[in-house]
Order: sequence, then C-alpha cells, then structure tokens
Amino acid sequence: MVRGGVTGAIGAQLAGAVIGLFATIAYLTHRGRTQPKPNQTVQPISETHASHRHGWSSVATMPETQAMLASGSILVMLTLDAALVARLFNAEDTATYSAVTILGRSQFYLSATVATLLLPYVASQGGGNPRAALGYGLAITGILNGTGLLILGAIPDLVVDVLYGRAYVSAAPLLWHYGLHSTMLSLGNVVATYLIGRGNRSIGNIALTCTTLQVAVVTIWHPTLNSVIIGLGAGSATLLGCGLLLAQSSNTTDK
Repeated sequence: MVRGGVTGAIGAQLAGAVIGLFATIAYLTHRGRTQPKPNQTVQPISETHASHRHGWSSVATMPETQAMLASGSILVMLTLDAALVARLFNAEDTATYSAVTILGRSQFYLSATVATLLLPYVASQGGGNPRAALGYGLAITGILNGTGLLILGAIPDLVVDVLYGRAYVSAAPLLWHYGLHSTMLSLGNVVATYLIGRGNRSIGNIALTCTTLQVAVVTIWHPTLNSVIIGLGAGSATLLGCGLLLAQSSNTTDK
C-alpha cells in the first residue's frame, strides 16, 4: 500500500516538473525575445562583493553564504518533521504521518522546478524584469499548489484510499492542513530564490530563524499530529511573509 503511494507521489513530482519546465521555458523564451540585448558585461556576484570579504561578519552576510543558508534551511523545513514525529510519537502515528508527508512533499516538488529555472533569469542584470519574473513564479506556483490543495481538501478519503488503502484512512483529515503548509513553503521558496538571485544579504538568516522557530514549536508543543502540522505552518508562513516584505523593500529600493 505504501509502495503504491510512493509511486503516485513520484508520478506527481515528475508531472509537476514537466509542467513547470515547459511553462517556465515558454516564459523565458518570450522574455528573451522581447528584451533588448545588454550593452555591457555584468560582473559576477563574487567579484562585485569582493571588497566585503574581510572577517567572519562579512562572510556571513555575503550573498553566496545567504544562498546556502536559505537553501539548507528550506530543505530542513521540508524534511526534518518526519524525524521529529518518529521520536515524539508511536509507530502507528509515525506511519500515518509518513503517508501525509509523501503527498505534501510531492506538492512542494510539483512547483519547485519553477523557482529553479527562474533563478538565472532573476540573477541576470543585463535586462529583463525580475519583478515580473517573481510574479510569474508566484502565479504558477500558486496555481499548481492550489490545484493540489483543492484535491486534498475535497476528496482526501479517496486520495488516501487510492494511494495507500483503507489502513491509512486516519491520514485523510491531515492532508489539507499539510497541503496548506506545503503551499506556503513552495511560495516562500520562490520568493527566497528571487532574493538569492538579487543578491539579498539577509534571506538566509531569516530562513534559518524560521527553521529554528519551526523545530522549537514542534518540539515543545505536539499533543497531536495536527498540532505538528500547525507548527510547520507557522514556520513556512513566517518565511513567506518575511520574504515578501524583503522583496517589496528590494523593489522599492531599485526604483
């Protein structure tokens, strides 16, 4: 039964990757044809900020360091919950939660390709409209995740029955809540990718703080599996909200 769920999850990931790939390539192709060619060579980020590479404090705020912190923190936010549940709950609850996370993570990976493909475009300073790219990325990610969220909310029992069987019916009420967490984390990932591409010097610290918040909330307060998902949602919502504020601040500065 679990094997069937894993197969379905992998299929969803591949389908999402294909959809995101073609949609993003179509957008980038259109933008590439409509944007003027750059007249100057853009220096790499590593050269632009070479003068700041003195001391640990400067290293910590380098865009490269922030990119690693943000990417690592989002990965932890996506995966560490399963290990925490395995330590905090019994085997039956852990199995139920594992079924939920497979579908939830599939929803995240469904649109992760969009953020990955938009990164080089956003990072390019030789023309184009990064803010439009951010809006496109958020729109496509929202549509893909929103569709998945509607399915998980409308027919959770059927989804569980098809992928896992009746033995995992207790996972059905948790799907919508975990799907909401995955949606917010997916959108937060797009915003974080945009900020990384723009050379932001604080998104990594914010992502690390959100990850710490998430782990702390789940560790301290976990009366039920649903409370664990609420803790996860608190972290992903904070990441998304802070990321949007940073992006707005960055856009205002660029004007």
